[in-house]
Amino acid sequence: LVPSPATAWVKVVSRKRSSDDAVRRIEVFSLNGQRMLEQKDSDLFDVSSLAAGTYIVKVMTKGNRYEYLKLIKH
Repeated sequence: LVPSPATAWVKVVSRKRSSDDAVRRIEVFSLNGQRMLEQKDSDLFDVSSLAAGTYIVKVMTKGNRYEYLKLIKH
């Protein structure tokens, strides 16, 4: 995720560059498991509405792989 810590927009950056690695869905969860936002078919998402803190970002790729990342919001 870039940038992290973030204030407004965040981009999911993949080291791999195949069509299977393209982002299908992004979900952002609070540390207590509450889904805070969801974004489909884009690797860029707006976190400006989130309160400052730490979040878990669940990324699902078009190849049906999941990755969990930590996001720090300022």
